Amino acid sequence: MAPAVLRTTEWAVHGLFGLVLWSEMQRDRRVLEAVVRAIPVGFALFVVAVGLEALQMPDPVRHNWMADVPYLGHIRRFGIYALACVAFSARALLDPDSSTRSRRWAWAGLTLGWAVLIWSGGRGAVGAGLLVGGCLWALAGSRRTSFALAFVATVVAGTLVSLCFPVENGGGGL
Repeated sequence: MAPAVLRTTEWAVHGLFGLVLWSEMQRDRRVLEAVVRAIPVGFALFVVAVGLEALQMPDPVRHNWMADVPYLGHIRRFGIYALACVAFSARALLDPDSSTRSRRWAWAGLTLGWAVLIWSGGRGAVGAGLLVGGCLWALAGSRRTSFALAFVATVVAGTLVSLCFPVENGGGGL
């Protein structure tokens, strides 16, 4: 099996595991709402920690982001966290009973998740995130159009955010 296909499969398993976990949380609405807010907040705090480390570097643009990401080592390991953020946040957009506040957290989580996925160049994780979106789209029923528009909008917004943080290492980015 080609390495890219294997990586995409691994990331898809991560994303689908998140969806299974989400389904389990459907039993208690309070837990569901808390997780919808906690996942993007936790991921954002992690991204801020990495960003603070980057601010202490002599030249973050020229830093070797491929193999020396603070707290992670290789840049594509960001995909583990970003994909979970994308999966949980995308699922929240489908929930007709979620609060406006939870939907805002979902939009923020999706945008941040896509920004990190695209910035990191994790093709497998990006493919898995799109697969998760496709699976959710298939389950969306009458909400397919609104879900697809929101999902695509966060991919575009995440891409624009990722462009604000250029690196010189040719291995980063898609």
